[in-house]
Amino acid sequence: MNSSAKTLVLTRISTKSIANVGTSANIVLRRELASDMSTSLKMKSTSSLPAFRIKLPIPDLRFEQVFRKKLLVAAQQQSKARAKTTDVDPLPIITPTLVIYTIFKDQIIMPFVQGFGYAFAFMLLRPWLQKFYQMGKSMGVRIVTGLTYLSSSLRPTTI
Repeated sequence: MNSSAKTLVLTRISTKSIANVGTSANIVLRRELASDMSTSLKMKSTSSLPAFRIKLPIPDLRFEQVFRKKLLVAAQQQSKARAKTTDVDPLPIITPTLVIYTIFKDQIIMPFVQGFGYAFAFMLLRPWLQKFYQMGKSMGVRIVTGLTYLSSSLRPTTI
């Protein structure tokens, strides 16, 4: 296999979803991918082929996607609770009640609890924060006076 074919195989394997492949085939593909990656990285310095780049996972910060995931999780929890009472494993159903509950929890209750927690923590830490603030101010004064003393003692004296 020449170098361009290896790069082509490498890109096909890296872009292919390996999650649908069986466990033993997955291990074989990973070994092939690792050997192709090392070959590709060695060829990088000698040829003008593009280097293999690992894509870092970026968190999904879009409201709609995160909200849908939370709705699905809540619906699955509800369906598991129903499955305990019956022997049938029902599909998760997203009801209007579940949507209202999720919105109320995520947009009203959780920010309130987090704000209350932060306010309570800062109320408890206020004496220590004031003490550190004063220590920092006095430390700055000590540093400045120390530097002025040091600079005045290092000046040459005239006789």
